[in-house]
Amino acid sequence: MEIDGAPGDLGEVHEATFATLTVRMPQGAALASLARPDFYPRAARAFAVVGTGEARPSGCFILRKGVVF
Repeated sequence: MEIDGAPGDLGEVHEATFATLTVRMPQGAALASLARPDFYPRAARAFAVVGTGEARPSGCFILRKGVVF
């Protein structure tokens, strides 16, 4: 989820997560940010929600895997 009021900025939690994911992503995969109003409806439609206890702000992520139609 984007940082409120700073959509182009990456927070500490984003930098750490993106660094971990980038080295494991297949060719052509992409990372993107969603504004808070767009994030929550999409999260509500997710297959699963995993609570991690992440305390850093804006540390919410949606991961998508597999064939996407």
